[in-house]
Amino acid sequence: MNDGLNNLSNELIRRLEEIQNSQEKKSLIEQFNKDFPDKSEWLNAFNHYDVNQNQNLKNFPEINGFQIQKIIGMGANGKVFLASEVKTGKLFAIKIPLQLLSDDQMHRFHHESRLLSSLTHENIAQVYQTGVIVNSELPYIVMEYVKGETIFQFCKNQFLDYQKIIKLFIQVLDAIQYAHNRGIIHRDIKPENILVTKDQQVKLLDFGIATATENSTQQLTQLTKTGQIVGTLAYMSPEQVSGLDSLDTRADVYSLGVVLYQLLSGSLPYKIDANHIFSAISKIIEDLPTKITAVDNSVDSNLATIVHHAIEKKADHRYQSANEFKRDLLSWLNDEPISVKSNYTLWYTLRHLARKHKALFAGTALAILGLISGLVFAISFAIKEQEARKIAETNALTSQKTVDFINEIFTSADPDNIYGEKLTVIQLIDNAEKSLEFQLQGETEVEANIRTTLAGVYTGLNQIEPAQRQISKVRNLLPKLEGMTNYHDFYYAINFIESKINLALNKTNENIELLKELIKNSENYPVDKHKAQVALGNTYLLAGDVENAQKLLEEIIHAPVTDDFPLNHISRLFAQNSYAMLFDKLGNYKKSKEIYEENLENHIEIYGENHLQTLIVRNNLANVEERLGNSQRAEEMFRKVIDGKVAILGEYHLSTMVSKANLLSVLVTSEQYELANEFSKQLLADLELHIGELHPRTLDVKNMRAYLLEDMGQLSEAEQLYRSTLKQYNDNGIVKGPELFSLQNNLAMLLMKEEKLDESKQIFAELLENVEEYLGTEHIYYAIFIGNYGELLMKLKEFKAAKPLLQKSHNKIVESFGENHQRSIKAKKRLEQLAQSE
Repeated sequence: MNDGLNNLSNELIRRLEEIQNSQEKKSLIEQFNKDFPDKSEWLNAFNHYDVNQNQNLKNFPEINGFQIQKIIGMGANGKVFLASEVKTGKLFAIKIPLQLLSDDQMHRFHHESRLLSSLTHENIAQVYQTGVIVNSELPYIVMEYVKGETIFQFCKNQFLDYQKIIKLFIQVLDAIQYAHNRGIIHRDIKPENILVTKDQQVKLLDFGIATATENSTQQLTQLTKTGQIVGTLAYMSPEQVSGLDSLDTRADVYSLGVVLYQLLSGSLPYKIDANHIFSAISKIIEDLPTKITAVDNSVDSNLATIVHHAIEKKADHRYQSANEFKRDLLSWLNDEPISVKSNYTLWYTLRHLARKHKALFAGTALAILGLISGLVFAISFAIKEQEARKIAETNALTSQKTVDFINEIFTSADPDNIYGEKLTVIQLIDNAEKSLEFQLQGETEVEANIRTTLAGVYTGLNQIEPAQRQISKVRNLLPKLEGMTNYHDFYYAINFIESKINLALNKTNENIELLKELIKNSENYPVDKHKAQVALGNTYLLAGDVENAQKLLEEIIHAPVTDDFPLNHISRLFAQNSYAMLFDKLGNYKKSKEIYEENLENHIEIYGENHLQTLIVRNNLANVEERLGNSQRAEEMFRKVIDGKVAILGEYHLSTMVSKANLLSVLVTSEQYELANEFSKQLLADLELHIGELHPRTLDVKNMRAYLLEDMGQLSEAEQLYRSTLKQYNDNGIVKGPELFSLQNNLAMLLMKEEKLDESKQIFAELLENVEEYLGTEHIYYAIFIGNYGELLMKLKEFKAAKPLLQKSHNKIVESFGENHQRSIKAKKRLEQLAQSE
């Protein structure tokens, strides 16, 4: 959101809160309407007055085709109204989020709304229509109106036994699996969002705050708005409350497990106090849940095992899908063996306690703000075991003051509803920033702790200027912290955050200098040093400085193995992955393959075969195998990757579909045309539906499909698709760059095949200029493309010009792939044809 729009939104909310807290509402409402004549919908949606006492002010928002009748739900971010359709009289629920949308956010809102409206399942409340209120920036969503009780109240009021509860709950699992298969994570599963009608049909609500599970960087969002907690704390998985940006469908599995635990026992797995949010988060992350049999000893051991397996702390250890969860419940219903065993042995409990108490404390403030914004900050304030007790006590006191300060921020936002409401981060941290000046005078370490955290949150929310202000203030505090144990932690954290800002602003040169200085000042902190080195290596790659990138990444990979920096340390693995990618980009596929294979072995050993990070490395290796001509091996690997990603992320997650596009490339190059034809049509339709027609990945697949049509002999259709795809790139402002290499080459080759030689020559000239600018003349791609261009020159009988190009192409291709590779054989054949023609 731009600053002007954000400031307007903040001012509106401030004025509405003033109305809510005032005893003289009437005059304030009149003044609000004068100052903001086009924002009456905000006043109505916020409901800062009693409509029963102020009937003349009951001016509900107008939505074309609907008559709003009353408010049926409310929250911190908007209202839900009951409305009837004017034409039919049918009742609908209309949600109006209290948020202004920028143009980009509005585009995202419409895209996600289309995606949500595609969810047509008997156990999911249907989204029928979305739009924007006339003369207002406020969006609205028209949904199916469901009349029923929450699943918890229904089971309680109907006195359902365990078998009937499970049968009812299976409807929820079916609905969630259906959504997961379409790439959507719910993120807010709780009894309040699961209604049961009088016919005992389950209806899952509030997919309106779910989001398409793409990149990860997976943010906790409500529709298009960044910066809100999604979900009620008690039902959130450990990875969700930790703020991980790589949430997948297994987070929903955890929430489902908590719901079932509550339905069976009447209690939650953890006794948490929402007014002490840090303690609550700590319990979810660290503590074992209360055994359900200790709450209700009538729950048999197999059913208890199923429930506890669903709420395992590590996502890899719980059910990997709602379907797996369902299968064991069906087995239990049929008195058949279940697939999992109980972990609740004495040894398991002792091991857990040992892990939990290994460190004295962690930076709780960072964890909670990481939770809200979907960020994880790599700032460690943990105390080393050998440090003196006095230092530990001092730091514990500092941490507690930080906790107390941020707890006050949370409870002041809405002390009655903090347990179940969504909180807007930007509002909270803006308020926090104002409070710092007055409440923490003389508390330098606490202030630095909080400002560092705020800088990271602002950066994660792309609020660059506020982040830079916090960084500046922490830098001013640093001299006062010299000599303290945590000085380096603050210094390192604030510089690492600034490094992220530099990359966001494309300031690669400034970032290189900043990271060099950070590395220099982290010599006594090897883990921090290596992390900064990885960041510097990647910055060198972005700047095109391959030599320095290679040197630095090699230094990290081969750094001495220590207790703090073991062979499997994440920074070492990241460096190894970047190192393989470097050789991949250079066209040295053999070397890249060697490194990826070693990296894959390390990932399998540490994370297991089916961990998402392992799948990503396997995908990268499969790409290299394809480039080396090992099509069968590449196909096998891509299929394994796709199966893993579907299980974890869902079929329509962007990462899953990118791997499907990689598989399509293999099918085409290995001439499996019939299979590739059907596969490409379905994949293209899925991409257009879920990420849009103009997304770069969609355009990549259009290019591949055109190439397929060409190989199938459908030249005119292929040419038309090539041209339309190139136009879409150009319309997106992409007129040169790596995105166009393959497309320009394919179109030029097709035109040559169609004897449109002059136009083919023109496009080849544009292609070679493009490749030379971005990759240079020694890259393998340049060698491949000049070989293709040399073939065109032979057709034009320009043999003298063709000869040096074909010779250079042949030499480089043989060097990269070996003499027996298909490309090498083709390059040699071209030279033979040239010799015969001269």
